[in-house]
Amino acid sequence: MFDETLIQNIRNEIYLGKGYYVIRSYVSPAEVARMVAFWKSHANRQITERNNQLQFYCGCPNYTLTIPQQIQIHFNFFWNPPLDQKTYNVCWEVNSLRNIIEGRSMSTDFNPAVDSYDQTLRACCYRVVFQRDRHGVGAHSDWEHEPFRIQTSLQFSEWGVDYDSGGLRVTTNAGEEINVCREERLKPGDLLIFRYSNHHAVEEAKVHDEQQIGYVRIIFTQPPIEPNPPSRRALGKYRLKQVLKQFVGQSRETVTDDYKEVIKAVPKTASPDKPMDDPKEMELKRIALSHGIKPVQIFHPKGLFFQWRERQRWQLELLQKWGLKPDDQLLELGCGILLTTNAQPVTVIPKPYPDWASFSKSFDAVVAQTSFTEVHDPSAEETWRRLKSVIRPDGLLVWSLPSPERESDAVTEEIKTRYKALAETVGATFLEAQASHGLLQHLIAARF
Repeated sequence: MFDETLIQNIRNEIYLGKGYYVIRSYVSPAEVARMVAFWKSHANRQITERNNQLQFYCGCPNYTLTIPQQIQIHFNFFWNPPLDQKTYNVCWEVNSLRNIIEGRSMSTDFNPAVDSYDQTLRACCYRVVFQRDRHGVGAHSDWEHEPFRIQTSLQFSEWGVDYDSGGLRVTTNAGEEINVCREERLKPGDLLIFRYSNHHAVEEAKVHDEQQIGYVRIIFTQPPIEPNPPSRRALGKYRLKQVLKQFVGQSRETVTDDYKEVIKAVPKTASPDKPMDDPKEMELKRIALSHGIKPVQIFHPKGLFFQWRERQRWQLELLQKWGLKPDDQLLELGCGILLTTNAQPVTVIPKPYPDWASFSKSFDAVVAQTSFTEVHDPSAEETWRRLKSVIRPDGLLVWSLPSPERESDAVTEEIKTRYKALAETVGATFLEAQASHGLLQHLIAARF
């Protein structure tokens, strides 16, 4: 459905380059003109303000929010029969493209599903937005806790033609703020894709005559969705509140101010520590992305690099427990989990069988990262004997083995018995074996 080379180019630009990508003429100008004309003259069920808890629920209808001469938003959900079939088809394709770029299933977000991070029920809402004068959205970032996520914005108007100023301002990966509508000369039909967790804002779209349609686009959000329609009591309280607002003379201006608040991003949950900006880790992420690893696996807070950092932390704590000092020289055989720590001098050899004769120095500790995957690997004894030649007296050998997610105590005892005997065979002292089933790893420690 989508060209693999294009997908890889988009991923490189969004996650490692500028932070955004533009697909020119994704929709033809003639189709854009037809869709703009349709949505200017048609509407869903009208609402006067947005209330997620009352209006967005599983199976809810589509809505249209209108504030005359300022903004009109058509909230559409994929579970409803489309008001315009062409808009529906294009949006289905765009949301599928977004899922592919992120590395998720193409069907993600079309129907309500619980988000894996904040456990909130969410679904994709494709919004057709007409914006003229006085309405903007302040600088914010979305999905900071899931930095693999991207936003797509299908442009229906042109800066300098359909509106005189304003549009979308984004912050690049390098921290530079730009008005992307102006700088990239976005035209109707262009599809803008940008990193959702980067700061962005919508500036007020200024127009000078009635012929200008303003800043018009389709955006794709994932608002919280209630599992059931609102109760009569909740609806009654909401309607009473609306009557009281009118009774005390609250003007439309106040409603407008309220709307400025609710249109902003959904309040964030507390996010975990942001991924390290260590250049070594960023280089590893670049390599992972270039080798086809999906962004959701690389940039998800519980993905590969989260597990990498957790293993690094766990291993360093155990190494320090077993006597590793800050200035000790450490040799790592394998994938380089300990490479990104700045607290320890580390030499990494990305293979289990190096040329031992080429070593010109010895080490205080050696860590073999899952170089062997079997408990009874017959070559383990020979490797331990060779490692003895590069480990200083009283040096430490740490041996890593994969651990199944569900493992019996009998297997752990078998590992301890096997490596205790192996240590004695090669003249080392067995210290202990530690397992972390959450990190799917065993560490076996011995001292020469």
